[in-house]
Amino acid sequence: MTSPFTSLEFLFKKFIGTPDGYPGINYAAESSGIARQRIIPSLQVFSQNIPSTAPTDMITDTTFVPTKGPGTRSYSASTPYIARYTLELQDYQTQYVSYRYDNPTSSTGVNLNLLSNAIPFNYDPFTLTYDYTITFTLNSTILRKNDSTYPWIFDTDSGYLYFIYNATPSTYGNPVITFWRYEGTFGSGGSSISTQFYT
Repeated sequence: MTSPFTSLEFLFKKFIGTPDGYPGINYAAESSGIARQRIIPSLQVFSQNIPSTAPTDMITDTTFVPTKGPGTRSYSASTPYIARYTLELQDYQTQYVSYRYDNPTSSTGVNLNLLSNAIPFNYDPFTLTYDYTITFTLNSTILRKNDSTYPWIFDTDSGYLYFIYNATPSTYGNPVITFWRYEGTFGSGGSSISTQFYT
């Protein structure tokens, strides 16, 4: 199955701030989520330090309860607001094309999409210790970002995983992503806004 997703459409919708959850659909009919920088910058500023390389002192979070498919969470002993997740993505906008992890909006205003606030893969540009890994429930082969058949983009602003050019085949099952997430406070200067680790 070929995706109607195009790079130009992705960039256009990214520019105006809507996630391309429904390829080929007018931006006004888009799925929920925000794909551009926030209107109030302090809500987007990570106010706690992110180590230059990913932590290695990880502790398994035995209290983590996944809400939309199997998953695990671990956090750093020295910087507990840095977490690593492995999540099966069952919440799709267009099956085999675009995924998130739970609804990015709720009645409480809390962003439930755990793919949001991910640390960029190239935050550590030399050794890529924050890099993402994509496998599948029915295919354990690691799918690289530059895969010639099924390339993908993980948009850390909107919290969506997109497969571009070609949708993944149904024989692969659901994607499974491993990534690092910032779960500290937000804000700049003397004030900060606290956030939840997960919901």
